Amino acid sequence: LKSGQHDEAFYKNMWDTIIAGKVWRGELINKRKNGSLYTEKMTIAPFSSDGGKISNFVAIKEDITERKEAEEALRKSEERYRNIYTRVEDVIYETDYYGSITGVSPSVEKHSGYRPEELIGQNVTDFFVYPDEYAALDSAMEAEGSVNDFELNMRKKNGDVIVVSITSHIVFNEDGHPVKTEGVLRDITERKRTEKALRESEKRYRLLFDLLPYGGEILDTNGIIINCSPSTARMLGYEMSELIGKHAFELFDPDSLKVVRKKFSQLLKGKPQSADVRMIRKDGTKLNVLRAAQPILDDKGNVEAFLTLSVNITERVQAEKAIQQYLRRLDALHKIDQAITSSLDLKITLSVLLDQLLTQLEVDAAAVLLYEKASQTLTFSQVKGFRATDIHHTSLRLGKRHAGVAALQRRPVFIPDLNQPGAGFSEPSRFKEEGFVAYYGVPLIAKGALVGVLEIFHRSTLDPEDEWVEFLKTLAGQAAIAIDNIILFDGLQRSNMELALAYDATIEGWARTLELHDVETEGHSRRVVDLTITLALKMGMKDKEMANIYRGALLHDIGKMGIPDRIMQKSKPFTNEERQIIQQHPVYAYELLFPIEYLRPALDIPYCHHEKWDGTGYPRGLQGKQIPLAARIFAVVDVWDALRSDRPYRKAWSKEKALKHIEEQSGIYFDPQIVDIFLEHIRSQQKE
Repeated sequence: LKSGQHDEAFYKNMWDTIIAGKVWRGELINKRKNGSLYTEKMTIAPFSSDGGKISNFVAIKEDITERKEAEEALRKSEERYRNIYTRVEDVIYETDYYGSITGVSPSVEKHSGYRPEELIGQNVTDFFVYPDEYAALDSAMEAEGSVNDFELNMRKKNGDVIVVSITSHIVFNEDGHPVKTEGVLRDITERKRTEKALRESEKRYRLLFDLLPYGGEILDTNGIIINCSPSTARMLGYEMSELIGKHAFELFDPDSLKVVRKKFSQLLKGKPQSADVRMIRKDGTKLNVLRAAQPILDDKGNVEAFLTLSVNITERVQAEKAIQQYLRRLDALHKIDQAITSSLDLKITLSVLLDQLLTQLEVDAAAVLLYEKASQTLTFSQVKGFRATDIHHTSLRLGKRHAGVAALQRRPVFIPDLNQPGAGFSEPSRFKEEGFVAYYGVPLIAKGALVGVLEIFHRSTLDPEDEWVEFLKTLAGQAAIAIDNIILFDGLQRSNMELALAYDATIEGWARTLELHDVETEGHSRRVVDLTITLALKMGMKDKEMANIYRGALLHDIGKMGIPDRIMQKSKPFTNEERQIIQQHPVYAYELLFPIEYLRPALDIPYCHHEKWDGTGYPRGLQGKQIPLAARIFAVVDVWDALRSDRPYRKAWSKEKALKHIEEQSGIYFDPQIVDIFLEHIRSQQKE
């Protein structure tokens, strides 16, 4: 029956006692038949025979297994409670009904300086600094039977005052009479100091915030806005009171939240952050915002808040997107131009054209139909985006279906929704199976003659903007030229010339668009081209370089498309900050034009025309002949035209005054050799 829970010494002691004729009492752990253990309370008494010799024993047993298990559970429970009680950061306390302390956790010494035994029997009122605060606490306890996070001031053993938050309740006996109070006391002194520091910080930053031209906010370490500038409220369309208390993450577009959260985690580590993000106004519109944040540190170097600044760059981003779209479309025209001039295979040329059309106009399918004059029919030549494979074998007569109508009437046919009554969609069933919803057909006219039809199909409704339509017409013109080029092989040179003119006209159109963006320089780009080319030839530059001079001169200020209108259209002289922004336009021009391979040779003027001979120009501070020759020539022409033109803040200079200025800047701003040739040219014109 031995359980193995007792050692041999235990059993030896038990039997030694019994054999000595004494009664043994104790607890034994024994083993049941099934192998389980049980605990029993046992008394063993020896019996002696007539001769005084022990003859047998009587044992009285009581199974106390359940009691022992209950005692063990209670012991463990008390141990767990004691661990919590002794290790908890907050102070756990208990008082009798009259406020005398009957129990308190050891953590009280850390917060008050008193050991627990010093406090037993003391009345809690002895430690409150302000009697009216205790009166309010007592009143709340009497009324509600408990309080939560009640704040008051208490005095430590060394006389210092701390701010504590008390959560407490009254304990009642079975008769419903109050017998004691139990509670938890938390030291919130540091938190209150932080709050006070933040309030003081708010006062310091309020004046700055009110004067900020950009958005500004102060966030706590949880991302809650605790202060903001009026400009932030205006930018986002809120009242200031609506923003304060709001979580900053709620103001961001979902697509920006991943970046914002990543940046916020770095801010918590004390690292300044910045990013271009999308924010959402109260009315739901979205803004592109350049946002920077700086951690605010307390006296110990810990992050206690964040200062953020937000600049609305929506106009700049939209302008950049517009420029990028122009560049992509111009690049598409160039690729089509290359296909036309490098291949006599019409299918290859039209395939390139349709690829660019689907990409740039963002439509689902397109087709080119060729006109056969002899049979008065239109036949599919090249298609893209169709699910069916037998479209190539389709032909139709003039006036039939939408393509035939466009060809016969020589005008575009646009149907935004083919499913609407009156749309007149009578295409074969295989077209309807494509699921097309919108249609646009443009006749292809080359030198006044019909050569085909360009069709666009889309599987949702279309609401094209004017620029979209104009680009479609441009592509239609390209397609017509390509078709005519192949059909009329002997007219290849003339077609190439037309394409080059159309290409240069596009660049001129950009220049005119830029002048609309910068009213004060209207006509400037066109005026400087001829004089720049004249001086370039006089400087010995080759004829083949003139095309790049021409394009560079026209596009010299294309980077200004990235400058906000509020600056470019300002009627007063620029501030230093505005001038620094404007001086970025050569960099913007480089970033915009460099990705387009055929415009790279024309970059010298847009990128370097503000560099100065003495090295004080921008953006790179090039000096002397480090500056490309084309840019050195153009710099003289650019300044000459600017001085000779009216500006909102001054009248045009006289010819003599402008010439004198340029001559004075020789060797400083300008290349002396170019100044000499320029002055000679202008004076020779005067004589003539």
